Amino acid sequence: MSNKEISKKFRLLAALMELHDENAFKIKSYTNAAYAIERLSSAVADLPPHELSAVQGIGTAIGEKIAALLDKGSFPLL
Repeated sequence: MSNKEISKKFRLLAALMELHDENAFKIKSYTNAAYAIERLSSAVADLPPHELSAVQGIGTAIGEKIAALLDKGSFPLL
């Protein structure tokens, strides 16, 4: 899965959360993650988990969601 595809998944999640009137902080976090993923110079799939979590705007929880996307194509919240 490419960075662009992963970014689209997080933008979709943010839009769905906004429609369901979810926590604005979480929505902003997923939007920021999508932006950070788009700006990465290397493929997300090539980064080890500790490096991915260190990227500003991603962190541990979103890093786990990215790992699930790469492994299964989705994650439970989506």
